Amino acid sequence: MKISVQEIESIREETQIPVNEDVEAVNEEIGMVDLVGAIKTMARFFYDREHVTNKSPIYSYDELQEEFQTNKGLKNFLDQLYLAARPFECTNQTMDRMKKLIVHICYLLASLNNTKINAFKFDLAYYLDSVGTSNEGLDMMTNLDVAATLRAVDRKKKKISDAHKKYVENGLSKYLDRAFVLNIDDYHNIHVPRQSDSTSTSRPTHMATIVANSCSMATIPSNGVLNPKFLDGDLIIKHLDEWFIISLGIPYHERCQNYRGNLKGVEDYTKALQIVYNQESMQEYLSNHVIPIVADWPGQFFIRKAIAHQLLLNNEIIPSFVTSFLPIMDPFMCL
Repeated sequence: MKISVQEIESIREETQIPVNEDVEAVNEEIGMVDLVGAIKTMARFFYDREHVTNKSPIYSYDELQEEFQTNKGLKNFLDQLYLAARPFECTNQTMDRMKKLIVHICYLLASLNNTKINAFKFDLAYYLDSVGTSNEGLDMMTNLDVAATLRAVDRKKKKISDAHKKYVENGLSKYLDRAFVLNIDDYHNIHVPRQSDSTSTSRPTHMATIVANSCSMATIPSNGVLNPKFLDGDLIIKHLDEWFIISLGIPYHERCQNYRGNLKGVEDYTKALQIVYNQESMQEYLSNHVIPIVADWPGQFFIRKAIAHQLLLNNEIIPSFVTSFLPIMDPFMCL
């Protein structure tokens, strides 16, 4: 009978047997592994995954263990590496970190047998490049043979950039029967070192960001959407006369639908929410959805207090619909 890593972890947590005796006993059960044969088998597995099936690297220890269990030559290989990490002497947090290291060691060992196993090196190089690692830092990682070269990273990034246009076209073609909302804004990556170096005085990145969001509504026809006058003086005057000026003469308390609440406590905020809930369409909407409420500190406190009284204390005075409103802090209140 073989002992799994899960059983080893259970033994480490539940027993008080001396460490050396535990390791020797588990070693006898697991059996020794042919290192050269295991590396060759592992190299073949990673090569087929990267170049034949075009799958991404495996970075989860548990997932890699499942894959190795189906291969006779690798069935006990991870168990041997796990034992080498002294699981009986380390904490769970340390062993979780060791599992990640074991996965990386497996890729490094496989690359000894086949230098074309580079997917994990590319991923590491991309990450280092994305967080602003200098060219010298990337070259150092390349010399250690744990990351791809800077030139290879640049070639891959150019290939991805060239394919991006086709990728966007394919993505948009799936939603051509829906309306789109386009967001265009400038992007400033200012969270970077500002100290000058030998090649530049500043490293912030400035670029345009374009995001197309599809909507569930039908497409919007273009006929009659744009006013040929662009700035229609007659239309502006009409709205000033019929809407803006008239609204200026309405007293504040009448605009609030004769609600005279001062919003000084839970009862006042509950009455304010009641006005929204009394709308027939909102009752149906709130039966399956929630509405965020941007509020200052009193709004945060009293609405949350009403929700707490309804959920935790079963206060019958507080109506159940208050749980359909989620108070969130107004960003201007954080200044």
